[in-house]
Amino acid sequence: MSTQRYTPEFKDEAVRQVVERGYRVAEVAERLGVSTNSLHQWVKAVKPSKADEQAVELFARSRGVWIEHGQRPFPAWALPQCVRQARELATRARVDAEFVCSDVYGFVAGSAGPYDIVYTSYGAICWLPDLDRWAAVIASNLAPGGLFYMVEFHPIHDLLAGYSYFTRAEPDVAEEGSYTENGADVVAKLAVWAHPLSSVINALVGAGIRVERLNEFPFSPYNCFEGLVERQPGRFYLGHRGHDVPMVYSLTGRKVA
Repeated sequence: MSTQRYTPEFKDEAVRQVVERGYRVAEVAERLGVSTNSLHQWVKAVKPSKADEQAVELFARSRGVWIEHGQRPFPAWALPQCVRQARELATRARVDAEFVCSDVYGFVAGSAGPYDIVYTSYGAICWLPDLDRWAAVIASNLAPGGLFYMVEFHPIHDLLAGYSYFTRAEPDVAEEGSYTENGADVVAKLAVWAHPLSSVINALVGAGIRVERLNEFPFSPYNCFEGLVERQPGRFYLGHRGHDVPMVYSLTGRKVA
C-alpha cells in the first residue's frame, strides 16, 4: 500500500485556496485530487482555530479602550493577565497588535500617539466613576480630526434591572458570578457606576469631541442578561410591557481640530 506524498509547494497552494481565496475544503480537495482529511490537516496547521480568532476579537473589543494608529490595533487594559493572554493569542492568530496594561485614567500614548481612532467597547464605562476624566484621556490621545467610536449597553436596561439610571457618588455593589466560560463557580463583589446617555455625551463634548451620530438598538449581541430571547441569530431581545427595550447604543465623534 503506497502513500501519496505532496511537495511543500503543493500543500501551500492548496491551503492558500482555502484560507486566502475562500474556497471550500471539499471543493479544493476534489479539484486537486487530495483527500478532504489531508487538506483539513494542512489548513489546521497554518490557520488559527476559530476559538483563537474569536478570543482575539473578544480581547480587541472588550473590557478596555481599543486605540488604533494606522491599521495596527493597540488595546489598553488594567489587568496584566489579559495582556499576557492577548499577546499569546495574537501570536497564534498572526495578528499584528500591541497590548499594554494601564489604568485608563492614567493612560499616556507617549511617542506612539496621538492616534487616528480611539474605541471604547461593551461594559467598559460602568467600572469608571468619573466620565469627565475618561473623556479627557480620549481627547488627549486622539489626533485632531481623529475618530472616536464607542458601543455600550444601554443604561435603560440597568434601570429595569433595579439599578440607578443616573450617576451617584456611591457605586452599586452586588455579588455576581463571572461571565467568563471557565468561571461558573466564581462569585465576586462588584462595584459599578451608572451613566445616563446625557453624561456620556456631555463628558465627550466637554473634552473637545464633537458628537456626530448616536444610534440605539433593541437587541444585544450577547446573551448576557436575564430574560433575553434570540429572535434572530446573534441578536438577543428583551421585552417590557409588549415593547422592545433598548439594549445597546453606539456613538461616533471626532476631536475638534
